[in-house]
Order: sequence, then structure tokens, then C-alpha cells
Amino acid sequence: MKNAIMKRALLAAVTSFGIATTANAGLLPLLGNGVVDAEVANASGPTLALVHPAEGTPLTTVISAAETAGLQINGVFEQVGVFGATGTPALFNVLAATGLISRVEYNQPLEYFLETSNQATGGQDAINGAVGGVSYDGTGVGVAVVDSGIDGTHPDFAGRMGGNVKLIPLTGIAVPVPDSDTISAGGHGTHVAGTVAGTGAASNGINHGAAPGATLYGVSGGTAISMHDAVAGLEWVLDNHDQVDPAIRVVNNSWGSAAGDHNPNSATALANKALVEAGVVVVFAAGNDGGNGSAQATSPTCVDPTPGVICVAAYDDQNSGVTNGPMADFSSRGLAGSPNTYPDISAPGASILAPCRLTLPICATGTNGSNEYATLSGTSMAAPHIAGIAAQILQANPSLTPAEVEDILEDTARQISFGAPYEADPANPTTPTSFDKGHGLVDVVAAITEALAR
Repeated sequence: MKNAIMKRALLAAVTSFGIATTANAGLLPLLGNGVVDAEVANASGPTLALVHPAEGTPLTTVISAAETAGLQINGVFEQVGVFGATGTPALFNVLAATGLISRVEYNQPLEYFLETSNQATGGQDAINGAVGGVSYDGTGVGVAVVDSGIDGTHPDFAGRMGGNVKLIPLTGIAVPVPDSDTISAGGHGTHVAGTVAGTGAASNGINHGAAPGATLYGVSGGTAISMHDAVAGLEWVLDNHDQVDPAIRVVNNSWGSAAGDHNPNSATALANKALVEAGVVVVFAAGNDGGNGSAQATSPTCVDPTPGVICVAAYDDQNSGVTNGPMADFSSRGLAGSPNTYPDISAPGASILAPCRLTLPICATGTNGSNEYATLSGTSMAAPHIAGIAAQILQANPSLTPAEVEDILEDTARQISFGAPYEADPANPTTPTSFDKGHGLVDVVAAITEALAR
């Protein structure tokens, strides 16, 4: 059934976007009311959205009803339990009137969060054998990077790529390619992947990532990422995490949406829950909207309370590896007094040097005179540190659950005296948190030591 559905989705993607209508479709009222998101209901023409079946209704039943209503199917995400569809507001109303769906979710545009680090985290010490004389570099652990893509031909990724795929727009279908980054507007994913697991080969091993022994799986959603692209990438991880060797145990997401309340029924939240249940640690960037605690600035995709979903803020190590410094000004803060909006932990995100090409536009702005590396800042650069460190932790103790990995990172974090004061965290009573830095700066040696003791 799945192959048939995906073939039908691909056929729909390459045909005209003309939408068939029923005779009375235009007469139906717009259904905001929690069924059709307002942005879809008020669209001026055909729009792409994510359709959620009503509880207990088979996905295939709703797909058939959507096609009957005249909607075009754009990717079926069976693991998440939703599918993409394109049509006018009137056509979505026809589908909503069947009572078969619980929500038509707006395909919200997302953004990539751009804006010495291994010394600040203690990661270099862990690689050098500070814990029992063993080098913990992420060996044997797969890390997926859902992003603009990875230039797998870069020297720093030689021997590190377990897979590299590009998603066909509007279908969710993945095509294997050596270089999945986008020449026209790419570079973000390559830089992020290098921070996770680049070997530093182009710099004689100096500019390596957090876990240079880990295996990377690139999942390219393109440069103009949206909710549909993100869900397609996460669905790929769900489908393949245990079908590859080494298995994918961590997924990095250096992207998110504008500040707002977290919706536990959004497609990304459903994907996060499924990933954690499958044993995959989910890492998100907090966002680059700064803030002072007077309002939530953190991305709602990041502050998912599911244990094992980790929200990462950006720390500034002052280009010197200091372990008690300020948070980066751009790093998104939570709303003071509302710990559910706070980041979970911090990692370096200011002036991070990682693999890239001058031919990739994002990296051309941060060149250091080399065609192999660029310096970029943002919580996009902080999150992959944590993704790589999670791989180091799972190398030390593969039996840990995603929730245990998050708990270890929080419990062993270094408290930072700069910025917001610490306060009790209802979700983790053993260690305090703060609205700007979460539980503090990640401490790799302490985290691995704790992982080995569990």
C-alpha cells in the first residue's frame, strides 16, 4: 500500500496544479474552528497543508476522501500519521465536512537558525581519553541531519557519510545523491553536519566536529524549508533509523518557526514523539530572536516537553574556550517564570568554524580565506554540538533512552554565572534551569562519566 501511495504522490507532483472543484464546494463556509487552520481557510488560492485524520480513522480512508474532494496528494507520512495535500480552502472544507479529519495544518514556513567550541564543552578532552583512557568520539552511532543538505564530497566527510538523500519537493520521496546541499542558496546543512561529525581532514584534524567518529545521514529538505519539508525529513528518519548501519540514534534540526505556543498536536510534535519512542534523540535549535525574558522568543518546535527532545541555546565562549561566559545576544530566551518555554541546555554557537564551500552562498559570508571552512553564528551552530555530544554519550552507553540522554545532559551541565538566575525546573527537579541558558553549558566529560554509571 505504501509504495502505491507514494507512486500516486509522485505522479501528482509532476502533473498540473490545476484543482478540480465540486459543484457546491464554493458554497461551504470556511471552517476555522480548530479543524482548518486560519491560514489555510483564508488562503486566496490553492495552498499546501498537512492533513490529520480523526482519531481511529485510517490514513488510507482519509486520503481517498481527499482525492474524492478534489485535493492533490503531496506526500504521505505514515509514521507521523499525516499527509500533504494541495487545494483551495473550499476543497479542504469539503474534506472537513466528512468528519474524517481532526485538523488541516498550515504548512508554516520555517527558517534555519544561523548567526575553540570543543574546548568549552570539554568534548576535546573526551575525545582525548579523559574518561578512563577511552576516546569517545561517537563511533558506532548514526546522526541524521535534517537540513538544506550535506556536501558529502567535502574532505571532512570522507568515511563519515552513511547516507545522503534529497527530498523531491511536494512528495516526501528521497533520492540518494553524493552532494545534497543546494548550490543556489545552500551551505547551512554542510556547516551544521561538520559541527556534528566533521573529521577536520582539510585542516590536519584541527577543525573537527563534536563527534568525528559518528556516522552522518544527510536529509535535504532544500533551502526554503517549510513544515511539509521538515515532516518529510523526520519521516525519512523514522522509516530508516533502524534500517541503516550504524543505526540512527540522534537527529539534528537546526531550524524552527517563529515564537509562539508549542502545539502538542502539530505534525512536528507527532514526529518528535514517534522518534523518541523509536529510541532517537531529537535535537532542536532555540532560535535567534534574542529577548530579555519579558516574552517567549524560543521556537515552539524547540520547546517540546517530550523527554528526549532537547532545545539548545547558544553560548559565547569568547573564541577562547571559556566555560563561564555570556550567552550569545541572538540566542532566543524563554518567558521568565514559564520554564516550559526555556531552552534545555546551552552549547557554543558564536563564531563557529566548520566545513563549507565558498560556492555555497551562506558560507561565502563567513569565509576565513579557505574554500573548506566558514565561520558562522547562530543557535543552528549550537544544536549540532549537542547532537554530536549525544552520539558520544550513546557510544559510552548504547542502552540509554533519549529521555535519559537529556536528563544526563541537564544534570551534568556547568552552571553559568552570567545572565538570568537559576530557578526550579518542574520537569527536572534535580537541577535548576534559567530562561536564557536552560540548565547551563554542556559538560561532555561529566556527561559521559554519568552515562557510564547508569
